[in-house]
Amino acid sequence: SRGINAEYGHVDDKAALQRNLLGILEGRCPESREGDDSTVQVWSKKLTASQDYVIEMTKLSSFLSCSVSFCTTSFQVDEKIKFKVELLSTASLPFTISKVVVGFDNRKYDALAVRDETFELPVNIPVDLDFVMDPFSNDATSMLKISSVKLHITGLQNSIVLQFGDIFPVAKCKIVPRVARAKTTLCCESPVLVGEFQQVTVNLANEEHCRISNLVLSVQVKSTTYAAEICSSNDSNFSTKLEFNLDCLDPQQSSNTSFIIRCSMEAKFELLYVLSYSISDQNKVFLCESRSDVMLSSVKPFLASISLLSSRCDPMETLLTCDRCLIFNELTATHNSSIEIKDIKYDVNPQFIFDESPNEKQFSLTKHNVLTDCMAIQPKSSSQNIEMGSVSVIWRRSGSNQTFTTTSSALPTVSVNSLPVYLTNIVPSFGTLFSPISIRLCVVNISNYVQEIDIVAEPGDLFMFAGHKHLRCKILPNDKEHLQYQLVPLKSGLLSMPQPIIKLLRHPDIETSILTNKLAKSIYVKPKVFIT
Repeated sequence: SRGINAEYGHVDDKAALQRNLLGILEGRCPESREGDDSTVQVWSKKLTASQDYVIEMTKLSSFLSCSVSFCTTSFQVDEKIKFKVELLSTASLPFTISKVVVGFDNRKYDALAVRDETFELPVNIPVDLDFVMDPFSNDATSMLKISSVKLHITGLQNSIVLQFGDIFPVAKCKIVPRVARAKTTLCCESPVLVGEFQQVTVNLANEEHCRISNLVLSVQVKSTTYAAEICSSNDSNFSTKLEFNLDCLDPQQSSNTSFIIRCSMEAKFELLYVLSYSISDQNKVFLCESRSDVMLSSVKPFLASISLLSSRCDPMETLLTCDRCLIFNELTATHNSSIEIKDIKYDVNPQFIFDESPNEKQFSLTKHNVLTDCMAIQPKSSSQNIEMGSVSVIWRRSGSNQTFTTTSSALPTVSVNSLPVYLTNIVPSFGTLFSPISIRLCVVNISNYVQEIDIVAEPGDLFMFAGHKHLRCKILPNDKEHLQYQLVPLKSGLLSMPQPIIKLLRHPDIETSILTNKLAKSIYVKPKVFIT
């Protein structure tokens, strides 16, 4: 109304406002400002009938302030909600309040927060009003916010309601479910092994004094790397959250439920499980809830160390087409759990010849053991950077009924050379009967290892021979050895060259014919001309 203004700021204004309020209560018109006679006429008509006048108070009102606060930020659904209303008046005269009504966003609580008693609001002395009420049982997990406070002032003829609709600071709380007394126990092997399908069992025991119903168990995995996933025991769709709807439980009764957890990499993650159910107590149905979490970590089931060794167990980096090598696969565990290994299978590149036993190999691997598996392999042809394939280990945790898991590791990438050495000889285009022919033999080591060579020279029936008939020498990697021979032809014509017999002591299975394949095989010898 134009005659009442609840935003006066000066002392004279506050006194005038209070006089107007008291005048309305007694049936008198409020004071009007100069030239505002129309307002007096309006109030004269209104005051002839007794009614309640509602005045909206704002936070700018300086003569009366109202604040509301809850005792805590949350209340369980089965406990009392407590909050406090604080009133402070700076008016010139005290007020007499006949009724206080607190309003909420949820309107059904308005009838629970009413203080219907008369009290005096003194000047400059705060008055605290305590309120206690019961929450509605079906409001668990909902927010409760105070929207208004109404102060009723009753006079001889009329009543005024001072309404505070802009409460600052905002007063709100949350109604939470009752703390569940049912006990939840999680059974999980730790650490979780990467790749395994571990069955996790959750035991639920009803320690309430009554029957519990509408049981819901929610399980969630929290991980920054999304390394862990879960699924129900009778399903294969993995996700990060599961929900189980369980049967009712009587007091002291228990039940078990299970799910599968799987990790794709090494990580740390949190397993959060929430149990919620409802109970009937004091003719009310309450929602109960309990939250638990456990920190878990995942590790690799074993470390695989794959190496290539020669038949003499020397490390190898480059393979030879004519050489067989061994693939050594060492498995070591870094945790205290025992692992049952069902089989080790090799998927080898078709460019290699290998011999793998078809029988399954079952072993047990613990932290203090090292499991070594080997396989012989030989390349078919020379090439660079050949991927040898992969090795798969089929395993599971010992003493469990889990399904077997396959963990694969890549075999090394290697280069294959055809021969460790190659031989060349320098021979003149022709020779002369009974004249010496100089032959130079060069042996080059193209492998990464020291090669020990045994050379035997046989002149045969067509030539006389001068030089090393039997020589054994060692040639360093990427090095060469030069041998000099003198041959004297005993016949003329196209003669077959004598071929040395060469043995590689590191590779005794390489035939001489393969090594000497590129040497000159013949030479033309001219007859000798005698001048008389």
